[in-house]
Amino acid sequence: MSAAPAPGGALMNVGFALLVDQPTHNFMRKLAVELDRAYCIGLHAAQPPAHVSLKQPFHAKDLQAVESYFDTFAASIQPFEVAFDTLEVQPATGPNYDIGIVWLAAREIPSLRDLHNRLNTELGTRFANSQAEFDGPAFRFHATVAMGGQPPDIYQEIAAAYSRHDLGLICQVTQIMMGVAHENQDPLGRFVSYKILSLGATTGK
Repeated sequence: MSAAPAPGGALMNVGFALLVDQPTHNFMRKLAVELDRAYCIGLHAAQPPAHVSLKQPFHAKDLQAVESYFDTFAASIQPFEVAFDTLEVQPATGPNYDIGIVWLAAREIPSLRDLHNRLNTELGTRFANSQAEFDGPAFRFHATVAMGGQPPDIYQEIAAAYSRHDLGLICQVTQIMMGVAHENQDPLGRFVSYKILSLGATTGK
């Protein structure tokens, strides 16, 4: 395995996310394939491991330093439950093209909000420019099923057919991921699972 890039390397986008458990993963991926077959929205959003974002991507040069922080952060968290009550469709539009989103909305709980706030604070004291769009009090916790690929009217059709408020999914969260993509990536993103750790792990090896 090659060593992490030197601190002076190219800027990368880095984000932290909780991985969902196997039953939730399987539900999300089956739904993604079903939506693609019916509406041709693509499967690119289903390529990274299914996850709940804790920290939106931020620019970083020194991946080794961010990874070191990630190891410490993961070790400080114990496994916990996340509930997904609703399946929502966001027929949003971007500046250059449409980026509608289908996601599982996570129930707001103090443990999720506290982790998000802690990351914003601690990363802000350690790394420059760690702020990211959508971070902060208005951030909504979710697990993305599908994104982009069709204009808003198609996502409105999906919303009429699929929006639900009775999912009742309980996810056992035991792992966390550090995702990495090139700094100049398009808004749909092409993140890789740079590192995955068990929550509460005592080592980042």
